[in-house]
Amino acid sequence: MKTTCASLFVTLLALAIPQHVQAHGFIKAVKIGGSTFKGLEPASTAPNNSPIRAITDQSPVKNLQSKDMICGFGATPGTVVASAKPGDSIEYTWANAVTGGNWIHDTGPMMTYMAQVPAGQTADKFDGAGAKWFKTDQVGKKNNKWVQGSLMTGATFKTKMPETLADGDYLVRHEIIALHNAGNKGGAEFYPTCLQVRIKNSNAGEAAVEASPTVSFPGAYSATDPGILVDVFSQAADGSEYKFPAGPIADVTAPGATGNAPGAAEISVSSSVPVQTSTTFSVTSTSAIATPTSTSSSVSISVTPTSTFGSFVSTTTSAAPSATPSDLAAIRLANGRTAQELNLRFKTLAVTEKCEPRDPGCIDGEFAVCTPQGTWAKQGACFTGASCFAVPLANINGTQVGCFPQSVVEQALIDSGVGRAIATETATSTSTSTGSLATSATTTTGVASGSASTTSATAKASSVIVTAIVSTLTPISTPVASSTSSSASISTAPLPSATPVNNNSGAPAVVIGIGSKPARRMLRWERRGFY
Repeated sequence: MKTTCASLFVTLLALAIPQHVQAHGFIKAVKIGGSTFKGLEPASTAPNNSPIRAITDQSPVKNLQSKDMICGFGATPGTVVASAKPGDSIEYTWANAVTGGNWIHDTGPMMTYMAQVPAGQTADKFDGAGAKWFKTDQVGKKNNKWVQGSLMTGATFKTKMPETLADGDYLVRHEIIALHNAGNKGGAEFYPTCLQVRIKNSNAGEAAVEASPTVSFPGAYSATDPGILVDVFSQAADGSEYKFPAGPIADVTAPGATGNAPGAAEISVSSSVPVQTSTTFSVTSTSAIATPTSTSSSVSISVTPTSTFGSFVSTTTSAAPSATPSDLAAIRLANGRTAQELNLRFKTLAVTEKCEPRDPGCIDGEFAVCTPQGTWAKQGACFTGASCFAVPLANINGTQVGCFPQSVVEQALIDSGVGRAIATETATSTSTSTGSLATSATTTTGVASGSASTTSATAKASSVIVTAIVSTLTPISTPVASSTSSSASISTAPLPSATPVNNNSGAPAVVIGIGSKPARRMLRWERRGFY
């Protein structure tokens, strides 16, 4: 994909993009050894009273030989070293500082490494240079979807430390690699972060850990590694062809230590699906399709639903219902009709029209964003062979707006059940929600909650109001009626509703930020990813 591409992946029809920043992610919180620690937002000037190392920028590290590959941009130690014992779990909460929302990418692996701090030093002083890092887990896809994508819904990521560690201080390097642009050399994005840990109560005492293999950061990766320079969209959907960089999970031992090394783990299954990696997942969520399985190494994903809009952490959870073909058919049909209505409206949308701040749209085939001042701002031409469209999601409620080949959009509409028509309609329409998208819809990155309906009507020339699509991981069957306007079939019934899943306290969903430079890094539509 060309760097001038203006492809933007929008799961919710809402967008908030400060023009001076690029939105990616950082570690918001970590739970380890029974304690929870908060991380500082990037570039914060507050004291870092946490074991999570602070970073100066949440953008991806791109220079594989930079020292920022160790723990992130400008990483500095915290004043705390978290206490733990061998075999304890570490639970990470990823976030997006720009939007106050969740992690925004959904394509690529997640890996965790550890390094023993040299004798005579402590984890809050050791910078990680020259350390021998050993991999403790790696995870790619689950049920044909990258596990990374689960973070977009507010899920946490849990990984288990080896049970064979010796006492002493360690750095834990947790990392996400985003591969949505990795088909081009230098397109992979790296998001490393470090946690300071002190292991106690090991049977090995304060012994030197023996691990194989070990790697160095920087130096563990090269730009041409098969897991870094890779078009994952052309690989098998189950992830079986993907090759993790930096070798396998390490064998870790310490003289006298007992317990399991990283390849054996406990499995806690609430609603799980097959994992095509060397790790195992436990999902506590509203996931609609479930097939238990077990592999090796322990990693879990948990999603906490909220019971009301705007709440930050829910106090209630619900069991995952079973989805039926009719459930998905209703959702896909509603999504298709919404996308079709939006495409009709986008055909007549002019840059001079007023708009609601944060709304996305398509103007003259280019992706556009409504600024805080209520004016449209085009984001640049689409990549060759593509134009700006609304595209229906297939398995959850929602619609994407961005740059796609017309054939892709047509096929998505056909698959949704509404048919082809995206270029020849003459009808115009507007979608209305129960409130302003920026203020009334409680959303997360990738998931929205709100009460919304769509109606066919003549669009006002002065504004475009797009629907806050109800979007969760739990499809709920709702009959969908339709009426025809011109050659397009347009829904007049409410979209399917479901229990909201969110944890970002009402912040609008943002999938990727746009910097001030003309050459912007955009997120490709990941047809084989989370959606």
